[in-house]
Amino acid sequence: MEILNLIPRSLFGLASRNLINVEPARLKNMDFSKPKKDEEKERSENIHPREQNSTTICKRFCLREIVQNFPNAAVTSTVENNRDLTVSLPHSQTESVCEVIQFPVVATLITEIKGLPNYEQEFFSKLEVTDDAILKIALATKGQQQNKAWMEARKGRLTASNFGFVLSAKRVTPALIQRVLGAKQTEVAAMAWGTTHEKDAIHCFTAKTGLNVEETGVWLDKCGFLGASPDGLVGHDCVLEVKCPYSHRDHTIEDCLKDPKFYLTKSDTSGLSIKTSHNYWHQVQGQIHLTGRVFCFFVVWTKRDLCILKIQKDNTWAANLNILRQFYKKHMFPQLVS
Repeated sequence: MEILNLIPRSLFGLASRNLINVEPARLKNMDFSKPKKDEEKERSENIHPREQNSTTICKRFCLREIVQNFPNAAVTSTVENNRDLTVSLPHSQTESVCEVIQFPVVATLITEIKGLPNYEQEFFSKLEVTDDAILKIALATKGQQQNKAWMEARKGRLTASNFGFVLSAKRVTPALIQRVLGAKQTEVAAMAWGTTHEKDAIHCFTAKTGLNVEETGVWLDKCGFLGASPDGLVGHDCVLEVKCPYSHRDHTIEDCLKDPKFYLTKSDTSGLSIKTSHNYWHQVQGQIHLTGRVFCFFVVWTKRDLCILKIQKDNTWAANLNILRQFYKKHMFPQLVS
Protein backbone atom coordinates (compact mmCIF):
# COMPACT_ATOMS: atom_id res chain seq x y z
CA MET A 1 0.00 0.00 0.00
CA GLU A 2 1.07 3.59 -0.59
CA ILE A 3 1.08 4.30 3.13
CA LEU A 4 4.31 2.33 3.44
CA ASN A 5 6.06 5.08 1.52
CA LEU A 6 5.23 7.45 4.37
CA ILE A 7 6.86 5.26 7.03
CA PRO A 8 10.67 5.26 7.38
CA ARG A 9 12.11 1.87 6.51
CA SER A 10 14.23 2.00 9.65
CA LEU A 11 11.08 1.41 11.70
CA PHE A 12 10.74 -2.02 10.07
CA GLY A 13 14.43 -2.94 10.04
CA LEU A 14 14.80 -4.40 13.53
CA ALA A 15 11.60 -6.45 13.29
CA SER A 16 12.51 -7.93 9.90
CA ARG A 17 16.01 -8.91 11.04
CA ASN A 18 14.61 -10.70 14.09
CA LEU A 19 12.17 -12.71 11.94
CA ILE A 20 14.81 -14.21 9.63
CA ASN A 21 14.91 -18.04 9.73
CA VAL A 22 12.08 -18.25 12.28
CA GLU A 23 10.05 -21.39 11.57
CA PRO A 24 6.41 -21.88 12.63
CA ALA A 25 5.96 -23.88 15.84
CA ARG A 26 3.21 -25.16 18.09
CA LEU A 27 2.45 -23.09 21.15
CA LYS A 28 3.40 -25.96 23.51
CA ASN A 29 6.88 -26.10 21.96
CA MET A 30 7.63 -22.38 22.37
CA ASP A 31 9.97 -21.21 25.12
CA PHE A 32 8.55 -18.24 27.04
CA SER A 33 11.14 -18.32 29.82
CA LYS A 34 13.37 -15.35 30.59
CA PRO A 35 16.69 -15.43 28.61
CA LYS A 36 19.79 -16.45 30.47
CA LYS A 37 22.23 -13.73 31.45
CA ASP A 38 24.72 -14.62 28.71
CA GLU A 39 22.02 -14.56 26.05
CA GLU A 40 20.58 -11.31 27.40
CA LYS A 41 24.01 -9.67 27.37
CA GLU A 42 24.69 -10.84 23.82
CA ARG A 43 21.33 -9.54 22.61
CA SER A 44 21.78 -6.16 24.30
CA GLU A 45 25.21 -5.74 22.73
CA ASN A 46 23.81 -6.32 19.24
CA ILE A 47 21.02 -3.78 19.57
CA HIS A 48 21.75 -0.16 18.67
CA PRO A 49 18.57 1.78 19.43
CA ARG A 50 17.99 5.18 17.90
CA GLU A 51 17.78 8.21 20.13
CA GLN A 52 14.49 7.95 22.00
CA ASN A 53 13.05 11.34 21.15
CA SER A 54 13.66 10.84 17.42
CA THR A 55 11.89 7.48 17.56
CA THR A 56 8.90 9.01 19.34
CA ILE A 57 8.63 11.80 16.76
CA CYS A 58 8.82 9.26 13.90
CA LYS A 59 6.09 7.09 15.42
CA ARG A 60 3.80 10.06 16.00
CA PHE A 61 4.35 11.31 12.44
CA CYS A 62 3.54 7.86 11.04
CA LEU A 63 0.41 7.57 13.22
CA ARG A 64 -0.79 10.96 12.02
CA GLU A 65 -0.34 9.95 8.38
CA ILE A 66 -2.11 6.61 8.90
CA VAL A 67 -5.08 8.27 10.65
CA GLN A 68 -5.41 10.87 7.89
CA ASN A 69 -5.12 8.40 4.98
CA PHE A 70 -6.71 5.27 6.51
CA PRO A 71 -9.12 6.46 9.24
CA ASN A 72 -10.69 3.00 9.60
CA ALA A 73 -7.39 1.17 10.12
CA ALA A 74 -7.26 -0.92 13.30
CA VAL A 75 -4.25 0.99 14.64
CA THR A 76 -6.33 4.18 14.85
CA SER A 77 -8.27 2.68 17.76
CA THR A 78 -5.13 3.11 19.88
CA VAL A 79 -5.08 6.87 19.28
CA GLU A 80 -7.15 8.73 21.84
CA ASN A 81 -8.49 12.10 20.66
CA ASN A 82 -5.41 12.59 18.47
CA ARG A 83 -3.39 13.04 21.66
CA ASP A 84 -0.64 10.74 20.36
CA LEU A 85 -0.29 12.62 17.07
CA THR A 86 1.38 15.77 18.36
CA VAL A 87 4.95 16.17 17.15
CA SER A 88 6.79 18.27 19.76
CA LEU A 89 10.52 18.73 19.57
CA PRO A 90 12.80 19.10 22.60
CA HIS A 91 15.05 22.16 22.64
CA SER A 92 18.18 20.09 22.00
CA GLN A 93 16.75 19.02 18.63
CA THR A 94 15.53 22.44 17.46
CA GLU A 95 18.74 23.35 15.64
CA SER A 96 19.09 19.99 13.86
CA VAL A 97 15.45 20.02 12.75
CA CYS A 98 15.88 23.55 11.40
CA GLU A 99 18.78 22.30 9.28
CA VAL A 100 16.86 19.26 7.97
CA ILE A 101 13.90 21.33 6.74
CA GLN A 102 16.03 24.31 5.65
CA PHE A 103 14.60 26.48 8.40
CA PRO A 104 17.18 29.06 9.50
CA VAL A 105 17.23 30.42 13.02
CA VAL A 106 17.27 34.20 12.62
CA ALA A 107 19.77 34.90 15.42
CA THR A 108 22.17 32.24 14.12
CA LEU A 109 21.89 33.52 10.56
CA ILE A 110 22.64 37.09 11.62
CA THR A 111 25.80 35.91 13.38
CA GLU A 112 26.89 34.10 10.22
CA ILE A 113 26.32 36.98 7.79
CA LYS A 114 27.74 39.79 9.94
CA GLY A 115 30.86 41.22 8.36
CA LEU A 116 30.04 40.03 4.85
CA PRO A 117 30.06 42.81 2.21
CA ASN A 118 26.60 41.81 0.93
CA TYR A 119 25.24 40.63 4.28
CA GLU A 120 21.72 42.05 3.78
CA GLN A 121 21.21 40.30 0.46
CA GLU A 122 22.68 37.10 1.91
CA PHE A 123 20.37 37.26 4.93
CA PHE A 124 17.12 37.59 2.99
CA SER A 125 18.20 35.02 0.43
CA LYS A 126 18.84 32.39 3.12
CA LEU A 127 15.53 33.16 4.87
CA GLU A 128 13.42 32.22 1.83
CA VAL A 129 11.47 28.96 2.15
CA THR A 130 9.83 26.61 -0.35
CA ASP A 131 6.22 25.39 -0.23
CA ASP A 132 7.47 22.00 0.97
CA ALA A 133 9.50 23.59 3.78
CA ILE A 134 6.51 25.70 4.85
CA LEU A 135 4.42 22.55 5.38
CA LYS A 136 7.21 20.77 7.26
CA ILE A 137 7.76 23.75 9.55
CA ALA A 138 4.03 23.94 10.32
CA LEU A 139 4.15 20.25 11.27
CA ALA A 140 7.37 20.45 13.31
CA THR A 141 6.08 23.42 15.34
CA LYS A 142 2.77 21.87 16.44
CA GLY A 143 2.03 22.38 20.10
CA GLN A 144 2.98 26.05 19.84
CA GLN A 145 3.67 27.35 23.38
CA GLN A 146 4.58 23.83 24.55
CA ASN A 147 6.98 23.34 21.63
CA LYS A 148 10.38 25.04 21.83
CA ALA A 149 10.77 24.72 18.06
CA TRP A 150 7.70 26.96 17.69
CA MET A 151 9.21 29.57 20.00
CA GLU A 152 12.47 29.45 18.06
CA ALA A 153 10.61 29.80 14.76
CA ARG A 154 8.92 33.04 15.83
CA LYS A 155 12.01 34.78 17.18
CA GLY A 156 13.18 37.56 14.89
CA ARG A 157 10.16 37.24 12.61
CA LEU A 158 7.12 39.48 12.17
CA THR A 159 4.07 37.44 13.18
CA ALA A 160 0.35 37.89 12.49
CA SER A 161 -0.47 38.97 16.05
CA ASN A 162 1.50 42.15 15.30
CA PHE A 163 0.41 42.76 11.69
CA GLY A 164 -2.35 45.15 12.75
CA PHE A 165 -0.06 47.26 14.93
CA VAL A 166 2.28 47.78 11.97
CA LEU A 167 -0.46 48.44 9.41
CA SER A 168 -2.33 50.93 11.60
CA ALA A 169 0.76 52.81 12.81
CA LYS A 170 0.99 56.40 11.59
CA ARG A 171 4.72 56.40 12.27
CA VAL A 172 7.35 53.96 13.45
CA THR A 173 8.07 54.50 17.15
CA PRO A 174 10.48 52.78 19.57
CA ALA A 175 7.43 51.28 21.32
CA LEU A 176 6.26 49.69 18.06
CA ILE A 177 9.72 48.23 17.39
CA GLN A 178 9.83 46.83 20.93
CA ARG A 179 6.43 45.24 20.44
CA VAL A 180 7.23 43.50 17.14
CA LEU A 181 10.57 42.30 18.48
CA GLY A 182 8.83 40.75 21.48
CA ALA A 183 10.60 42.97 24.01
CA LYS A 184 7.39 44.61 25.21
CA GLN A 185 5.22 42.31 27.37
CA THR A 186 1.73 43.68 27.92
CA GLU A 187 -1.42 42.35 29.58
CA VAL A 188 0.25 39.29 31.09
CA ALA A 189 -2.91 38.31 33.01
CA ALA A 190 -5.01 38.53 29.84
CA MET A 191 -2.55 36.37 27.91
CA ALA A 192 -2.46 33.76 30.67
CA TRP A 193 -6.26 33.66 30.78
CA GLY A 194 -6.47 33.18 27.02
CA THR A 195 -3.87 30.40 27.00
CA THR A 196 -5.53 28.60 29.92
CA HIS A 197 -9.02 28.62 28.39
CA GLU A 198 -8.17 28.12 24.72
CA LYS A 199 -8.92 24.39 24.99
CA ASP A 200 -12.26 25.15 26.66
CA ALA A 201 -13.19 27.36 23.72
CA ILE A 202 -12.12 24.74 21.15
CA HIS A 203 -14.11 22.07 23.00
CA CYS A 204 -17.20 24.29 22.92
CA PHE A 205 -16.64 25.02 19.22
CA THR A 206 -16.40 21.30 18.42
CA ALA A 207 -19.49 20.49 20.49
CA LYS A 208 -21.46 23.30 18.84
CA THR A 209 -20.45 22.67 15.21
CA GLY A 210 -19.49 18.99 15.16
CA LEU A 211 -16.29 19.96 13.33
CA ASN A 212 -12.86 18.59 14.20
CA VAL A 213 -9.96 20.93 14.93
CA GLU A 214 -6.47 19.90 13.84
CA GLU A 215 -3.51 21.21 15.80
CA THR A 216 -1.00 23.27 13.81
CA GLY A 217 2.17 25.32 14.18
CA VAL A 218 3.64 28.41 12.55
CA TRP A 219 3.08 29.04 8.84
CA LEU A 220 5.69 31.14 7.07
CA ASP A 221 5.40 33.38 4.06
CA LYS A 222 7.81 32.40 1.26
CA CYS A 223 10.00 35.36 2.22
CA GLY A 224 10.72 33.49 5.45
CA PHE A 225 10.31 36.40 7.86
CA LEU A 226 6.51 36.75 8.07
CA GLY A 227 4.62 34.10 10.04
CA ALA A 228 1.20 33.18 11.43
CA SER A 229 0.10 30.64 14.05
CA PRO A 230 -3.64 29.89 13.94
CA ASP A 231 -5.11 28.11 16.95
CA GLY A 232 -6.10 25.25 14.67
CA LEU A 233 -7.11 24.07 11.20
CA VAL A 234 -10.67 23.03 10.31
CA GLY A 235 -11.17 20.92 7.21
CA HIS A 236 -9.23 21.87 4.10
CA ASP A 237 -10.17 25.54 3.78
CA CYS A 238 -10.51 27.03 7.28
CA VAL A 239 -8.30 28.19 10.11
CA LEU A 240 -9.45 28.66 13.70
CA GLU A 241 -8.68 31.63 15.91
CA VAL A 242 -9.84 31.73 19.54
CA LYS A 243 -10.24 34.75 21.80
CA CYS A 244 -11.02 34.55 25.51
CA PRO A 245 -11.40 38.20 26.61
CA TYR A 246 -10.11 38.50 30.16
CA SER A 247 -11.81 41.82 30.91
CA HIS A 248 -15.16 40.37 29.77
CA ARG A 249 -14.72 36.85 31.15
CA ASP A 250 -17.97 37.04 33.16
CA HIS A 251 -20.02 38.78 30.45
CA THR A 252 -22.27 37.69 27.62
CA ILE A 253 -21.42 38.77 24.07
CA GLU A 254 -24.23 41.32 24.22
CA ASP A 255 -22.61 42.81 27.33
CA CYS A 256 -19.24 42.90 25.55
CA LEU A 257 -20.72 44.88 22.65
CA LYS A 258 -21.49 47.76 25.04
CA ASP A 259 -17.74 48.32 25.41
CA PRO A 260 -16.63 50.68 22.57
CA LYS A 261 -13.15 49.12 22.68
CA PHE A 262 -14.47 45.61 22.08
CA TYR A 263 -13.36 44.11 18.77
CA LEU A 264 -16.78 42.93 17.60
CA THR A 265 -19.53 45.10 16.21
CA LYS A 266 -23.16 44.39 15.38
CA SER A 267 -25.40 45.77 12.67
CA ASP A 268 -29.02 45.09 11.74
CA THR A 269 -28.07 44.00 8.22
CA SER A 270 -24.90 41.91 8.63
CA GLY A 271 -25.09 40.89 12.29
CA LEU A 272 -21.86 40.35 14.24
CA SER A 273 -18.48 40.99 12.63
CA ILE A 274 -14.90 41.93 13.55
CA LYS A 275 -14.09 45.62 13.31
CA THR A 276 -11.85 45.94 10.25
CA SER A 277 -9.85 48.62 12.06
CA HIS A 278 -8.95 46.22 14.87
CA ASN A 279 -5.69 44.29 15.11
CA TYR A 280 -7.60 40.98 15.20
CA TRP A 281 -8.95 41.60 11.70
CA HIS A 282 -5.42 41.85 10.35
CA GLN A 283 -4.34 38.84 12.40
CA VAL A 284 -7.12 36.71 10.93
CA GLN A 285 -6.50 37.86 7.36
CA GLY A 286 -2.78 37.23 7.82
CA GLN A 287 -3.50 33.68 8.99
CA ILE A 288 -5.84 33.01 6.06
CA HIS A 289 -3.36 34.31 3.48
CA LEU A 290 -0.25 32.62 4.88
CA THR A 291 -1.94 29.23 5.27
CA GLY A 292 -3.55 29.44 1.83
CA ARG A 293 -7.04 28.96 3.27
CA VAL A 294 -10.35 30.64 2.47
CA PHE A 295 -12.11 31.16 5.81
CA CYS A 296 -11.43 31.63 9.50
CA PHE A 297 -13.69 30.46 12.29
CA PHE A 298 -13.30 33.29 14.80
CA VAL A 299 -14.39 32.05 18.23
CA VAL A 300 -15.05 34.33 21.21
CA TRP A 301 -15.46 32.45 24.50
CA THR A 302 -16.49 33.74 27.92
CA LYS A 303 -17.66 31.86 30.99
CA ARG A 304 -21.21 32.80 30.05
CA ASP A 305 -21.29 32.81 26.27
CA LEU A 306 -19.85 31.59 22.96
CA CYS A 307 -19.73 33.37 19.63
CA ILE A 308 -18.60 31.77 16.34
CA LEU A 309 -18.00 33.94 13.26
CA LYS A 310 -16.96 32.64 9.85
CA ILE A 311 -14.67 35.27 8.36
CA GLN A 312 -14.06 35.13 4.61
CA LYS A 313 -10.74 35.81 2.92
CA ASP A 314 -10.41 39.43 1.81
CA ASN A 315 -8.42 39.33 -1.43
CA THR A 316 -7.72 43.06 -1.27
CA TRP A 317 -5.87 42.53 2.03
CA ALA A 318 -3.05 40.71 0.19
CA ALA A 319 -1.52 44.09 -0.70
CA ASN A 320 -0.68 44.51 2.99
CA LEU A 321 1.85 41.67 2.78
CA ASN A 322 4.17 43.87 0.73
CA ILE A 323 3.81 46.65 3.31
CA LEU A 324 4.74 44.19 6.08
CA ARG A 325 7.73 42.87 4.12
CA GLN A 326 9.03 46.40 3.58
CA PHE A 327 8.54 47.23 7.25
CA TYR A 328 10.60 44.21 8.26
CA LYS A 329 13.43 45.06 5.85
CA LYS A 330 13.50 48.76 6.68
CA HIS A 331 12.85 48.72 10.44
CA MET A 332 13.10 45.25 12.02
CA PHE A 333 16.18 43.94 10.23
CA PRO A 334 18.43 46.90 11.20
CA GLN A 335 17.40 46.45 14.84
CA LEU A 336 18.12 42.72 14.74
CA VAL A 337 21.56 43.25 13.22
CA SER A 338 22.48 45.98 15.68
